[in-house]
Order: sequence, then structure tokens, then C-alpha cells
Amino acid sequence: MILSKNRALFVILLSIPLGGVGIDLYSPALPALAADFGVSPAIAKMTMSLFLMGSCLGQIVLSPFSDAYGRKPLQIFGTLLYMVSSLLISMTSSFAWVLGLRLLQGMGAGVITATVRTQVSDIYDRNEIRLMSSYISIAWSLGPIIAPWIGGYIQHYWGWHYCFYFYALYGFIALGAHIFLLPETNKNPAKLQFIQIARNYKIILADEHFFGALLFMGLSYAILVIFGMVGPFLLQSVMGYTAIAYGYMALIIGMGYFLGTLLRRGLHRFLEKNLVFIALACMSITVVLGLIMVLIWPGNLYAFCAPIIIICSSLGILFPICLGRCISLFPNMAGAASALCGFGTVFIASVVSFVIGLIKINSTLHAISLYAVMILLLWMVLYKFLNKHI
Repeated sequence: MILSKNRALFVILLSIPLGGVGIDLYSPALPALAADFGVSPAIAKMTMSLFLMGSCLGQIVLSPFSDAYGRKPLQIFGTLLYMVSSLLISMTSSFAWVLGLRLLQGMGAGVITATVRTQVSDIYDRNEIRLMSSYISIAWSLGPIIAPWIGGYIQHYWGWHYCFYFYALYGFIALGAHIFLLPETNKNPAKLQFIQIARNYKIILADEHFFGALLFMGLSYAILVIFGMVGPFLLQSVMGYTAIAYGYMALIIGMGYFLGTLLRRGLHRFLEKNLVFIALACMSITVVLGLIMVLIWPGNLYAFCAPIIIICSSLGILFPICLGRCISLFPNMAGAASALCGFGTVFIASVVSFVIGLIKINSTLHAISLYAVMILLLWMVLYKFLNKHI
């Protein structure tokens, strides 16, 4: 099979949203899932944290094998794991099995997304990678945009089981794309040496630029996950809205992130340092205004969601900048760098999501305060690790 950059771009952009969709599509069904299995909201939210943790494991443990055995076999394995675990979740009557299978589903998503990111380094040169990072961010943002909207209708009319049927169908389509549309892109397979892999990880993580960008991405991803965790219960259980209403609001918030990624691409001639500071300043001003608005109108949906839209739009500018830096810093260790990039981002988000799951968020003020804390953490990372590199 002859490598076509256009076909490769299609397969990469088709595969990238698998991880995000795995979180966002069924977020409108979280209250129903908790009610069906008779578990608390905190326990139900663990299905998100375990998916993210599985994604971490898939990227850090399994994806380095692609440097030795090729990208394609790992991608086929990952899509099969994603597809089969999705079907089994829809059929089980045990919540313990749901938790275990969500971990496996996340591992499948992690393998896929890490290996397709590595393929960017296989196929494109250093200058093209910067542009590709914007495309990847746009494709990744389609999960938060479309998935909750689709999931809201699925939950309203058919129930949470059908969300996992949807996952299985998506996995099947991705499997076909990897088998029939994309050849093996690792032309120089290396002997698998675990000691060398560990050394590569150590070298990459010791780079302050990479570590800072990675930490920044992880916290940014965690901010994007917040609404998917607290929003369904806050809007449906506290404020009395339907799953469809939540899906539409998540769609609008996702559109905010998407527009931010488009704006980032349009501003590629501007200094990245200026863009980072402007975006963070915008987020900070917005969250302060958001706190004031929810204090004045505590039960108003628009006072709650409007600041989140602007915050996510700003993240759409920040995330591609850090992603582009991470995946271009170590071209000679592309597989290891990609694995660490994906693992670190999702690991940080999974830890944050686990902590958030333990916090009882029963008001819009609590939720906006959570965003304020996360934005403060971004400023701290910027000044500690990234200020002299951007």
C-alpha cells in the first residue's frame, strides 16, 4: 500500500477524537447510569476517571511497542479492544464490570491516539508538524462539541446502553480505516529495549521545556473535562434540565473550544508568548466575572455557562501551542515522546478528575470556583517552567 498524506491525514483525524468521545458522549447519561446501578454520583464519575487512567496505561505501556513492531498492529489491537469493551459494557449488569471494562476501553483509546500522534512524526517534517498540531487539536475538539449533543438525544430516547453501542460502531469504522487506508509508517523499527525506553523517558522528562508544556496541557485538559463531570448532575439533578438541554449546552461550550483552535491557526504569525499571556489573562478576567455573575444570579444557566464558553475558547488557543512544542522537541525519540505526551496529559487530567469526583458540587458558585483554582494552577506552571521557553 502506497502512503498518501491525504489518506493519512483522514485516518489520523478520524482516530484522534476516540478518546474525547469516550468521555463526552455518555456524560449526559451519568445520572441515569448512577440510578440504574444504584450507585452514588461520586462512584458513577469514577467511570470517567478510570477511562482516563486506562488511556494513560495504553499510551505509556503499550504504545512504545510501535517503535519495534510497527504502528499498524498496535492500532488494530487498540481499536479491537475499544470496540469489544464497549459492547461488553452495554451488556453487563454489574457495575464492577463497568468500571473494569471502562479501564480497558480507555487503554484501547490510549493506544490508538498515541500511535497516530507518532505517525505525525513519521509522515510529516518539522515545519508541517506545527500545522498538523492545529489540525489534531481541531479534530480532538470535535469530541466535546458533537458527542454530548448526540449523547443527550441517545440518553433521552434510548438510554445509556446505546451510548456504548455508538462507541462500538465508531471503533469498527476506525478499525476498517487503519486496516485498509493506511500502510505501516514506521520504516525504521528499533529493537525493543525496556532499559533504553526508560532512559529515553528520563531524558525527555528532564527537559524543562517538555515537562512544563506537558503539565500545562494536562491541566488544560482537566479544565475541559470539568463540565463533563459536574455539568450533568448540576444541570439535570440540581437545576432540573433534561439530558438534551445539557447536551446542547455542552455543544455550545465545545464550539467555544473549537473556535479557539481556529483562532489559534489564524494567529500563527503572532508570537506564541504573546498569545499564551493574552489567553491566560482572558481566562482570569472571565472567571472573576463569572464568580460575580453566579453570586448575583445563582440559578441562572447562562450566567453559569457563559464564562465557561470563554474559558474553553482560550484553551483552544493554548492547547495547540503546547502540543506542537511537545511533539517536535524530540524527533529522534518520537514514539517515546508521543507516549509521554499522551500519558502525561491524560494522567494529570485523570488525577484531577478523580479529586473532582470526590468533591460535592451542588451549586454554580462551587463549579466556577473550581475553574478559578485550575486557572491559578496554569499561571503557576507558566511562571515556574515555561516563561523562559516561550
